[in-house]
Amino acid sequence: MRTYDYMLSVCFLFVAAGCATNQKGALVPTDRPYDLAIDGEGYFIVETGRGGYLFTRKGDFVVDAQRYLATADGYRIAPALQLPENTNDLVVTLDGQVGALTIERTPEPVGKIKIATFPDASRLERDGDYRGPTASSGDPVPHTPGSGGAGTIKSRMLEK
Repeated sequence: MRTYDYMLSVCFLFVAAGCATNQKGALVPTDRPYDLAIDGEGYFIVETGRGGYLFTRKGDFVVDAQRYLATADGYRIAPALQLPENTNDLVVTLDGQVGALTIERTPEPVGKIKIATFPDASRLERDGDYRGPTASSGDPVPHTPGSGGAGTIKSRMLEK
Protein backbone atom coordinates (compact mmCIF):
# COMPACT_ATOMS: atom_id res chain seq x y z
CA MET A 1 0.00 0.00 0.00
CA ARG A 2 1.46 3.37 -1.00
CA THR A 3 1.81 5.96 1.75
CA TYR A 4 -0.84 8.26 0.33
CA ASP A 5 -3.26 5.31 -0.08
CA TYR A 6 -2.91 4.74 3.64
CA MET A 7 -3.42 8.46 4.25
CA LEU A 8 -6.56 8.36 2.14
CA SER A 9 -7.96 5.66 4.45
CA VAL A 10 -6.97 7.59 7.57
CA CYS A 11 -8.35 10.84 6.21
CA PHE A 12 -11.84 9.46 5.70
CA LEU A 13 -11.94 8.97 9.48
CA PHE A 14 -11.42 12.70 9.90
CA VAL A 15 -13.67 14.21 7.24
CA ALA A 16 -15.44 16.35 9.82
CA ALA A 17 -12.07 17.85 10.77
CA GLY A 18 -11.60 19.24 7.27
CA CYS A 19 -9.33 16.84 5.42
CA ALA A 20 -9.42 18.86 2.22
CA THR A 21 -8.48 22.15 3.87
CA ASN A 22 -5.22 23.50 2.47
CA GLN A 23 -5.36 27.14 3.54
CA LYS A 24 -2.09 28.99 3.66
CA GLY A 25 -1.18 31.09 6.67
CA ALA A 26 0.83 34.24 7.26
CA LEU A 27 4.63 34.01 7.29
CA VAL A 28 6.21 35.05 10.58
CA PRO A 29 9.93 35.51 11.32
CA THR A 30 11.72 33.28 13.81
CA ASP A 31 15.26 33.20 15.15
CA ARG A 32 15.76 29.48 14.42
CA PRO A 33 18.23 28.60 11.64
CA TYR A 34 16.34 25.51 10.41
CA ASP A 35 12.90 27.17 10.07
CA LEU A 36 11.76 27.50 6.46
CA ALA A 37 8.54 28.70 4.87
CA ILE A 38 7.18 28.63 1.34
CA ASP A 39 5.91 31.93 -0.01
CA GLY A 40 3.60 30.51 -2.66
CA GLU A 41 1.57 27.42 -3.51
CA GLY A 42 4.14 24.63 -3.09
CA TYR A 43 4.78 21.96 -0.48
CA PHE A 44 8.00 20.63 1.03
CA ILE A 45 8.68 17.05 -0.09
CA VAL A 46 9.61 14.65 2.73
CA GLU A 47 10.58 10.97 2.63
CA THR A 48 8.65 8.61 4.86
CA GLY A 49 11.50 6.13 5.22
CA ARG A 50 9.16 3.43 3.86
CA GLY A 51 9.72 4.17 0.18
CA GLY A 52 7.13 6.94 -0.08
CA TYR A 53 6.79 10.68 0.10
CA LEU A 54 4.53 13.07 1.94
CA PHE A 55 4.05 16.79 1.44
CA THR A 56 3.92 19.53 4.06
CA ARG A 57 3.99 23.28 4.50
CA LYS A 58 5.22 22.92 8.09
CA GLY A 59 8.83 24.05 7.95
CA ASP A 60 10.11 23.82 11.51
CA PHE A 61 12.89 21.44 10.54
CA VAL A 62 15.47 19.85 12.83
CA VAL A 63 18.76 18.05 12.31
CA ASP A 64 18.45 14.31 12.95
CA ALA A 65 21.08 12.01 14.50
CA GLN A 66 22.75 11.44 11.11
CA ARG A 67 22.81 15.23 10.48
CA TYR A 68 19.99 15.26 7.88
CA LEU A 69 17.45 18.08 7.72
CA ALA A 70 14.17 16.48 8.85
CA THR A 71 10.75 17.14 10.31
CA ALA A 72 10.18 16.72 14.03
CA ASP A 73 8.45 13.44 13.07
CA GLY A 74 11.68 12.16 11.53
CA TYR A 75 10.81 12.54 7.84
CA ARG A 76 13.85 13.74 5.92
CA ILE A 77 13.45 16.52 3.42
CA ALA A 78 13.77 15.24 -0.16
CA PRO A 79 16.15 15.33 -1.80
CA ALA A 80 18.11 14.60 1.38
CA LEU A 81 20.29 17.35 2.79
CA GLN A 82 23.06 16.17 5.11
CA LEU A 83 24.76 18.93 7.07
CA PRO A 84 28.45 18.89 8.05
CA GLU A 85 29.24 18.08 11.67
CA ASN A 86 30.18 21.62 12.68
CA THR A 87 27.13 23.35 11.13
CA ASN A 88 25.50 25.94 13.36
CA ASP A 89 23.44 27.88 10.81
CA LEU A 90 22.02 27.68 7.29
CA VAL A 91 21.91 30.03 4.37
CA VAL A 92 18.92 29.25 2.14
CA THR A 93 18.27 31.27 -1.00
CA LEU A 94 14.84 32.04 -2.45
CA ASP A 95 15.43 29.36 -5.11
CA GLY A 96 16.24 26.68 -2.53
CA GLN A 97 20.06 26.57 -2.58
CA VAL A 98 21.24 25.48 0.87
CA GLY A 99 24.59 26.34 2.37
CA ALA A 100 25.74 25.17 5.79
CA LEU A 101 27.57 27.73 7.89
CA THR A 102 30.30 26.24 10.00
CA ILE A 103 31.73 27.56 13.22
CA GLU A 104 34.27 29.39 11.06
CA ARG A 105 31.28 31.04 9.24
CA THR A 106 32.37 29.51 5.95
CA PRO A 107 29.35 28.52 3.81
CA GLU A 108 29.49 25.00 2.42
CA PRO A 109 26.97 24.03 -0.30
CA VAL A 110 24.92 21.01 0.79
CA GLY A 111 22.16 20.79 -1.82
CA LYS A 112 18.97 22.27 -3.08
CA ILE A 113 15.42 22.08 -1.75
CA LYS A 114 12.69 21.06 -4.20
CA ILE A 115 9.03 21.84 -3.65
CA ALA A 116 5.97 20.27 -5.22
CA THR A 117 2.67 21.55 -6.54
CA PHE A 118 -0.42 19.59 -7.54
CA PRO A 119 -2.93 20.03 -10.36
CA ASP A 120 -5.66 20.38 -7.69
CA ALA A 121 -4.15 20.86 -4.22
CA SER A 122 -7.62 21.27 -2.73
CA ARG A 123 -8.08 17.52 -3.27
CA LEU A 124 -5.01 16.43 -1.28
CA GLU A 125 -5.72 14.13 1.63
CA ARG A 126 -4.66 15.40 5.03
CA ASP A 127 -3.11 13.59 7.95
CA GLY A 128 -2.12 16.17 10.54
CA ASP A 129 0.64 18.35 9.07
CA TYR A 130 1.12 16.10 6.05
CA ARG A 131 -0.66 15.76 2.73
CA GLY A 132 -0.87 12.92 0.25
CA PRO A 133 -1.96 12.93 -3.38
CA THR A 134 -5.21 11.35 -4.50
CA ALA A 135 -6.64 10.53 -7.90
CA SER A 136 -8.50 13.88 -7.70
CA SER A 137 -5.47 15.98 -6.70
CA GLY A 138 -3.22 14.59 -9.39
CA ASP A 139 0.41 13.58 -8.99
CA PRO A 140 2.98 15.91 -7.43
CA VAL A 141 4.92 18.14 -9.80
CA PRO A 142 8.41 18.88 -8.42
CA HIS A 143 9.79 22.39 -8.94
CA THR A 144 12.83 24.45 -8.21
CA PRO A 145 11.56 27.13 -5.81
CA GLY A 146 10.73 30.28 -7.73
CA SER A 147 9.57 28.42 -10.83
CA GLY A 148 6.25 27.09 -12.04
CA GLY A 149 4.21 29.09 -9.52
CA ALA A 150 5.51 26.91 -6.68
CA GLY A 151 6.73 29.83 -4.57
CA THR A 152 10.04 30.74 -3.02
CA ILE A 153 11.78 29.61 0.17
CA LYS A 154 11.92 32.04 3.08
CA SER A 155 14.62 31.25 5.62
CA ARG A 156 14.09 31.78 9.38
CA MET A 157 10.34 32.04 8.85
CA LEU A 158 7.36 29.81 9.56
CA GLU A 159 3.83 29.72 8.25
CA LYS A 160 1.24 30.23 10.96
